[in-house]
Amino acid sequence: MLITPNVDKKKLDLDFFLSLIKNGIEENIHLDYKSQLGNNAEITKDLSAFANIDGGNIIYGISEEGHKPVEITPVNPEGIKEKLDQISTNGIDPSLNVKIWPIDYSEEGQIYAVYFLIKSYLSLSMFNLTNIRKRLNSLQTTT
Repeated sequence: MLITPNVDKKKLDLDFFLSLIKNGIEENIHLDYKSQLGNNAEITKDLSAFANIDGGNIIYGISEEGHKPVEITPVNPEGIKEKLDQISTNGIDPSLNVKIWPIDYSEEGQIYAVYFLIKSYLSLSMFNLTNIRKRLNSLQTTT
């Protein structure tokens, strides 16, 4: 796990995210880089896939190639936190308790670190009744 709820938020700064790129910290079963937010269905699938393992981090605002981060691609901050909150509480059953940390990057936008640790022991998290998402070691999701 990269970022946890008890992380010192002062350490979640631009230098931290630049170090992920510099050190080539690869995506894995608990870490995913997204250059942009995507549509609601894509966000819901990603959150659900992580929830059905044991949680993880999605970092919006960093692009990747070959599962390695390559550059910061700032995300327009307008309504993002609200959108992620809405999807995690109302778009997934059972709802997820996520932590969202915006990190200022430039006038162009921010980087968003999303953390959650949820393992659905009684029922899998679903974004609808026919699709169950789970993140695999191969960085693919399965339904």
